Amino acid sequence: MRASSWLERALFARRTAWSLALARVALGLVLFGWTVTALVDAGTWFAPDGLARIEAAAPEGWRGWADIDTRGEATLALSLLAVTALMIASGWFPSTAAVVAFGLLVALQRRSPVVLNSGDLVLRNLIGLLALTPSSAAWSLDRLRRGGPGGNAVSALVAPWGVRLLQLQLIVVYLFAVWSKSGELWRNGTAVSTVLRLEDLQRVGAPDFLVENVTLVAALTWGT
Repeated sequence: MRASSWLERALFARRTAWSLALARVALGLVLFGWTVTALVDAGTWFAPDGLARIEAAAPEGWRGWADIDTRGEATLALSLLAVTALMIASGWFPSTAAVVAFGLLVALQRRSPVVLNSGDLVLRNLIGLLALTPSSAAWSLDRLRRGGPGGNAVSALVAPWGVRLLQLQLIVVYLFAVWSKSGELWRNGTAVSTVLRLEDLQRVGAPDFLVENVTLVAALTWGT
């Protein structure tokens, strides 16, 4: 009974939505930044003659329903994604915007899976989970529209199970990140130096004094 009572409180006991609203704003802004940077390189990653060739796209079973095969289509999809990101951040029909954003992210990421990293996939998953939550219950244009000028002074009470899904996603990410990084390089204190010397993944390289300083590298590695 005690466990079921705790679970009931953790998932369904209504409380204010300030933390959920903060997560919504943060995810919306991160998604907007991701979209803007992708727009800059739309021709590189999505055009038929770009670096990510159409042959590198995900199999037809993953695509088909929303093919993005030209730079124009990619630009349109990314422009729509930027709009949905701003809708999420501002709290204007954020659940609907999150559903659309999730679909666009899947289409874009399946077109060019070779340029993805785990952060891209986590962002997509979090946006999808956000669609399941009442994220406009505080700090939102929806709240302002429904409650008038003072609508955002207070938060509606919501069940926190949606927040728990977002938290669980992050817990799983960090659990497996720690698991995958617990090899010999992390134990002997050199992993950060190795990471900083992967020049093919860098836009700006790390300075030599950082990469070659054994004490500093060890402190950063074990600190991580």
